[in-house]
Amino acid sequence: MAESLVLYDVDPVNPYGRELAAVLSNQREVTLVCSRALSWIPDGVTGRRVLAAPKAMSSMLDVVRRRLFGVVVAILVSWRSRAPIVVVWSRDAWDAFLLALFGRRVIVIDHNPRADRRATGIRGRAEALLRRRAAAVVVHDRSLTDGTQCSVVTHPAYVEWRQRFLPNDPPARSDRVLLLGAIRRDKGAADIAGLIDALPDGTGVTVVGKGPRPHPNVEHIGGDDFVSEERLGEELARGGVVLAPYPGATQSGTVILAITCGLPVLGYAAGALPSLLTDQSLVESGDVAALAATFERYQRQPWPTARVTGNDLTERCARDWLDVLNRVTAQQTRR
Repeated sequence: MAESLVLYDVDPVNPYGRELAAVLSNQREVTLVCSRALSWIPDGVTGRRVLAAPKAMSSMLDVVRRRLFGVVVAILVSWRSRAPIVVVWSRDAWDAFLLALFGRRVIVIDHNPRADRRATGIRGRAEALLRRRAAAVVVHDRSLTDGTQCSVVTHPAYVEWRQRFLPNDPPARSDRVLLLGAIRRDKGAADIAGLIDALPDGTGVTVVGKGPRPHPNVEHIGGDDFVSEERLGEELARGGVVLAPYPGATQSGTVILAITCGLPVLGYAAGALPSLLTDQSLVESGDVAALAATFERYQRQPWPTARVTGNDLTERCARDWLDVLNRVTAQQTRR
């Protein structure tokens, strides 16, 4: 009988947790615990969520119920199955404190292991306690270890997502620019307007992500709402060159999504992006003119922009996680 594993994922929008569950389901019996209904769950993965709220319950009470009891469900499932918990995301101090105090062989995925990206106040202290008490803390690139004791595991590719939301044919060849993801500081919000102005005249630009319109001369899909997976798939199928002017990227799921879907990516040489993109596809962080010029060169004579493929990432992810899980099991056996 295969060993069990619990994944705790509070994000119903980002498919990262479901992609990881799909990879790990080849090694373990995986239960994915979430506090909200998910639009899809990978084959071979058991989905668990907090019981549906009574119709009479207000939306605010429903939010409180999900936030209070989602993590409790994950902990109870873990103890009952004697399985480790992989914390895909934690959203608040409540999550972190309960997982630190009552979680069984907790493995924390540290997506943003930088001092300037850490939470502060009570939540910051709770998350620090969780990292200290965890059986393992993992990051997605060696450059992100920052001298701390943690394991490096490869970020999963978005294979399951692509199978569901992108046609079997590769994306169309297109010279338009695609900017993917929420309009945030770490996604280059401060650089986007200057980058668009620096692009060759007549370049079509489509921004796909939640947030304010970053420039008047763009097609903006998102605005105040998250972009649906179906609409994102349609835009990726239309093709384009993805630009990633991310000054503070630790590891970019957006870039990995584009690589998985076969789209070219050009970006800043920041964070872990040099491990994903070729030197020719990177420019100094903050240099919008250089990034626009690189796009122009790519238009004239395209080249392979990625160092890895989706299959590479999937294989490495499975191998890295097997090592981590074996070490955590060995630690428990020695106690």
